[in-house]
Amino acid sequence: MEIKYLADNKWAIPTLARGVYKNLKLFRDDDQLETMIAKYKKLANKEIVPFTLVAFEKRRQVLGTVSVVVDNMPVMLGSPPWLAALYVDTAHRKKGIGSALVKKAMEEMRKLSVKKICLFTTDGFRVALYKKLGWKVVKQINYKGVEKIVMAFEYG
Repeated sequence: MEIKYLADNKWAIPTLARGVYKNLKLFRDDDQLETMIAKYKKLANKEIVPFTLVAFEKRRQVLGTVSVVVDNMPVMLGSPPWLAALYVDTAHRKKGIGSALVKKAMEEMRKLSVKKICLFTTDGFRVALYKKLGWKVVKQINYKGVEKIVMAFEYG
């Protein structure tokens, strides 16, 4: 498995957009597939925020993705960058791909001299995953009618 910047692997944009759209559709009714493709094109940066990483096998089979964005929750303006849209293809879950994507995003943020990064989740399983990687729960908030758990990782 390789994890690389989407900027160097733009061929993956349609596949990522379809997978993320299908997976997050329940949470993002306002997004159409075309909108997701346009968003990924804007996230195809390298070594600057925002950026997206893609995990794939050598034969170009997309396994998953994660993004780092400037602002993922407008009610928390002024916060550090956000880890967002972690997605692993259903056929490849429970293999450590999500953890590897998060670790790589954290490594890239360290290279950019970021001091802190945030994320939110609605899933207790993911909270446990992030805690294993050193993240801490900051608060729980109701955002757009959904309870969200906000977490942060601070570089030491």
